[in-house]
Amino acid sequence: MTSVADANRAFFDNMSQTIRQDPIKAQWIAGINDKVTNFLQSHIDWVGLSHTKTNAPDRNIRHLDYACGDGVLSRALHPYVTDTVGIDISPLTVSSYNTTNASLNPRHPIRAVVGSLLDKSDPNPVSLSTPEFFNFDIVTGGLAFHHFEDAAYAAERLRKRLRPGGVLVLTDFLTGGDMLIDDDGNVVEGSEGDHYSHIRRHHANGHGHHHGHGHEHAPDTTAAKGDIKKHTMDSIVVTAFSIQEVKDFLANAGFVDIDVRVMPEKVFVDFGKKMLRTIMFAKGRNPGDGKDEL
Repeated sequence: MTSVADANRAFFDNMSQTIRQDPIKAQWIAGINDKVTNFLQSHIDWVGLSHTKTNAPDRNIRHLDYACGDGVLSRALHPYVTDTVGIDISPLTVSSYNTTNASLNPRHPIRAVVGSLLDKSDPNPVSLSTPEFFNFDIVTGGLAFHHFEDAAYAAERLRKRLRPGGVLVLTDFLTGGDMLIDDDGNVVEGSEGDHYSHIRRHHANGHGHHHGHGHEHAPDTTAAKGDIKKHTMDSIVVTAFSIQEVKDFLANAGFVDIDVRVMPEKVFVDFGKKMLRTIMFAKGRNPGDGKDEL
C-alpha cells in the first residue's frame, strides 16, 4: 500500500512541474502566497521577530521552513532572520526552492534539502542529524499539516528542532471556512462549509478524519459523486482544522503559549471546484529555560 509520505512525494514532484506549465493555476496560487506573506509580515510582532535584529544585531536568527514548498514562508520571514533552511519530501520541489531563492540573500544563503522528520520508523534520520538542523529560533509549516498522518507527532518532531523558547508557526485551512464560487465568479451566498469533505476515516492521531480536498488536489470529476482520486485520498489526511484541534495537537506536542489567528481575507482556489477558503495561523512556544523571547 502506498504511504501518505510516498503519495505526497509523488504528488508534489508532479505539482512542481505542472504549476510552471499552467499559468492560470500559477496565478491564483501566487495570489494565495501574497496574502499569506502580507498577513504574516503585518503580524510579525505576534510572531516575535520584529525586534530581533534591533535588539541583538550580531545574533543569528535561525529559521527552519518544514515542508517548505518553493519557499513562500522562507521569503516572507527573510527580512527578519539571518539563516534559513528548508526541508521538503519532494526532490523536484527542493530543486525549485533552491533555484527560486538562490540570489535572495547572498550573505546568508537560503537553501533547502530533501528529507522527512515524520517517518516513525526513522524519527532521527542521519541526513538531518547534524547541528545545522537543530536549535532553530523559529520553525514554520505552510499549509502542510493537513498532509501529515499525525499532526501531534509532526508538531512534536518539529518542536525537537527548536531551541528552548523558540516558536513554531503554522498555517492551514480552517474548518467550515469554505465558500463556493458560481460559474459567473460570484460567491454563492449561504454556501459556507467544508466543500472538500468527501471521505472520512479516523487517522493516526485519533482526533481527525480523512478527507479529500482542493488545496493541491482536485476532486475526480469523472468519478461518482463523493469519490476522489486515489492519490488525493492517500496524500490528504484532513481538509482543514478547527481552532480547538490546532490548539489541542500543539499542546499534545508539548508547546505552550499557544495562540491562533484567522486571516480575515479568504483565498481563491480552483482544483475542479471554484471556492474561497479560510486560512489560519497558529503559534506555539517550546518551553524555555529563561530564554523565552525570540
